[in-house]
Amino acid sequence: MAYHDAAQFYWGHVNSFLEYASVMSADSRPVILPRHLVQDINTPEDWKRAELMFAALLSMEDEKILQ
Repeated sequence: MAYHDAAQFYWGHVNSFLEYASVMSADSRPVILPRHLVQDINTPEDWKRAELMFAALLSMEDEKILQ
């Protein structure tokens, strides 16, 4: 299995970020998200796709509420 670092966010103490050259350490842990809930945004087309995905997710939530 392979994973992609989408560089969404990192949690840590400020001093750790300033002291070490890498944000990764032996204590680092991934947050694994399902592929259908993520979208890299590097281009205007990526942004449009993210908007469409978000609208679809909202629609699915609305349907759950109605059932």
